[in-house]
Amino acid sequence: MTQEKVDPGTDTALPPKKLRPIQALVLGLVGMGYGDLLATLGAYLMIFTPNAPLLTLAIVFLVILAVAQVVAFFAKRYVGRGGLLTYAFNAGGTVPGVLTGATLLIGNVLLVAVVVANCAIYAISVFVHFGVPAASPIMQTAVLAGIGIVSTLICLRGLRSAADAGGILGLICLPFVAWVLIQGGLTMGVDWGLIFNFDLTAFDPSIFVVGLVIAGSSYFGFEQVTTLAADTESPKRSIPLILFGCVAVGAPVMLLSLVFGARTGILHVDAIEAGESPLAILANAAGLHWLAVPLDVMVLASSLALLIAVQTYGSQLISTMGEVGLLPRRLSHRSNRRNVPVAAIVTTGVIAIVAPMLVALISGGSPVDTAIYLNQPIGYLWAIAYIVIGVLALWVIARTSGRHWLTASCALVVVIGFVVILAFSMKDGFSTMFAAEAWIAVISVALLFTMFWILHVIRSKTGHIDMTRMDEVE
Repeated sequence: MTQEKVDPGTDTALPPKKLRPIQALVLGLVGMGYGDLLATLGAYLMIFTPNAPLLTLAIVFLVILAVAQVVAFFAKRYVGRGGLLTYAFNAGGTVPGVLTGATLLIGNVLLVAVVVANCAIYAISVFVHFGVPAASPIMQTAVLAGIGIVSTLICLRGLRSAADAGGILGLICLPFVAWVLIQGGLTMGVDWGLIFNFDLTAFDPSIFVVGLVIAGSSYFGFEQVTTLAADTESPKRSIPLILFGCVAVGAPVMLLSLVFGARTGILHVDAIEAGESPLAILANAAGLHWLAVPLDVMVLASSLALLIAVQTYGSQLISTMGEVGLLPRRLSHRSNRRNVPVAAIVTTGVIAIVAPMLVALISGGSPVDTAIYLNQPIGYLWAIAYIVIGVLALWVIARTSGRHWLTASCALVVVIGFVVILAFSMKDGFSTMFAAEAWIAVISVALLFTMFWILHVIRSKTGHIDMTRMDEVE
């Protein structure tokens, strides 16, 4: 154990060093969950959008690249720990700030719940391989609690510890997943006709939009790396580069998954729908049965790293909301020793454990079923946040004399693109699962926004809400 550094001549601990840009980039990449994406995206794309898989990836990449440009526009102006929340309050004021806060709070709660449920799925699979009965609700609850506690303890060690642990756990599985994916894909055969297929006669815009949301789900939330800005060296220069780096790495990962995993989604659709992992199918096809347990362990480590990243981002957001008074002030307390929001991190840890249990009670399923019920609404929630930030970018550009034609064009793409996605997703009302999830996401944001706005009106009169305390660092 290393000795704590102290200020020479005093007994006061020195403040923790800021993250190096490479550490922030690693945490950003880990937060994308590229290990799981590499293993599964190609198969799922062929199940949901078999008529235009490559077009789906191309559109998702271009739209997310536009989002990155818009977010980078704000990242060069404002530095804080609230991410999009910081940008919305500083650029647009109270209404867009409160709306963004409501959207991201719900999104982060659901995201933490989904990620910890995914961790539990792989952990239970490992236990089953070793003959440990782990399928009971009690055992699932114990696994969830263990994962939530481990992730919380790592986050409490500080941002550098979270980045280092996340990097080691999150990146270790990528070479092995790529190996299984390529060897299994080559064994099944690469079907270029499927990959480049675009059948206008069978093209259904509603189904295509669902495919866009599924493909984009790996990117939604990528901009949360901006919550690290105030704790990263040279943030106004490094954070925009990190944003584009996270997006750029996603392109070859998605293409690799599509090229070598496409036939898995066509030939083994029944097995996948029955719950078998596309990676397990590929391992069997490649004759790598002995890798089943090691792969589960490595993907579990990758999922735990994703949880560490998500919990870090979520705690930064919750701390900022506590600082401005939208949430209890005690959530904004930061440790002087490690400069992390202790109460906010513990809160996200509690959410990680409790949320899957609540979903199980409501749905009548098991805690690990959380990913099934909550994964899709996360995409719709981030679509709302991106629409708000796109509109704000257009508003700021219109008010300034600077020429930001590229950013303005990207903002238009972001606003129009995500409005279209929401419109097509919601047009069927509650008649389909995907439409119902979109409506539920929008209604939830509207209700929480209303609650926050009433809170703002009541508490601002007594000075309990102070938007000037937004954590901007110049």
